[in-house]
Amino acid sequence: MFNPELLITNKILTNIVNIEKEILLLNGSDITTQQKIKLKATSKALYIFHASHMIGYNIGLKDAEKISEGKVFDQENQSVVVLNNIRNMHEFIRSSLQDDYIDIDSSILLHMNKILLSNWKEVWEVKFRNPQLIEDTDWNDWLHLTDKTIEPLTLQDELRSAFDWYKITTQKLYPLIRIAILIYRLIQIAPFSHLNKFTIIGASDFLLRKNGYISDDYLSTFRFFDSNNSLFKDVIAKISVEYPNNLTLWVEHFTESLARELKSVSMDIQEFAKANPKQKKTFLDLNKRQLKILKYLQTIPTIKREDYVQIMEVSTMTAFRDLNDLVTKKLLKVDGRGRATRYHLANR
Repeated sequence: MFNPELLITNKILTNIVNIEKEILLLNGSDITTQQKIKLKATSKALYIFHASHMIGYNIGLKDAEKISEGKVFDQENQSVVVLNNIRNMHEFIRSSLQDDYIDIDSSILLHMNKILLSNWKEVWEVKFRNPQLIEDTDWNDWLHLTDKTIEPLTLQDELRSAFDWYKITTQKLYPLIRIAILIYRLIQIAPFSHLNKFTIIGASDFLLRKNGYISDDYLSTFRFFDSNNSLFKDVIAKISVEYPNNLTLWVEHFTESLARELKSVSMDIQEFAKANPKQKKTFLDLNKRQLKILKYLQTIPTIKREDYVQIMEVSTMTAFRDLNDLVTKKLLKVDGRGRATRYHLANR
């Protein structure tokens, strides 16, 4: 039976309080119905945008938006096919959660994996992996975090044990703590032959939505994991060496990262609600849009001008002026010309 050790620290409690506070702010956001529709559409596009970054297929926000709407523009491209499958997994999760009685289990996880592999791998490849033969090398930088001590005949038992622990602790532990620990164990088990990372992010999406942590679709789970990927890998690697079976450090970092992401979303919505083209200048005489894109480029390596237009809800000329100003101040560099022009941080 999976039985992790955990100490409920002040840091975990503080993080949970901050998360609940941000969710209240998000749920009480004073924005119009039209603004909500735009924000949700942007969040869905960011879901694909960050997924594309994870597989090394850098597309603009416009193409990400097309895929998020079900418009597959290149059916011969495997990366596009997988991104469309990610979009379909997202829709499956949303539709599944309309039934309050459905909860995460092996069958839900297996179905997500089947959706992800559709039109990309053969049907027979949707299967639990052989622990001694790890095939999942496509876009999986979590591979080294897999628990290689799991025996071939016990993998599915380990998976069931993790889900049983999650359900048994319903009355004992705060939901977010249970979610964090289950995600950790799924990363260790890596149950499938292909696309474990994206299947586990799908499971995280399911769990966070079901428990009310992704309010109104404003927070993208792919954005959350993409932004915190390096941190999460380092923490899991450290625990496996220094604190085997004690997941206190993981829960601390997971909850802190979620609080930070929700705060960022909350601030974005507040700015969106009171958007004023005549914004006051701030640090280095930059406006809030420019500061926001500098922060964003710490996660995403490059953007195009059309991405800036959509993210910031501004005209093409405003985007040109903002980006050109950042280039002039040597905060951004430019690669390419014309429609292929991309901007990235000058120190990268």
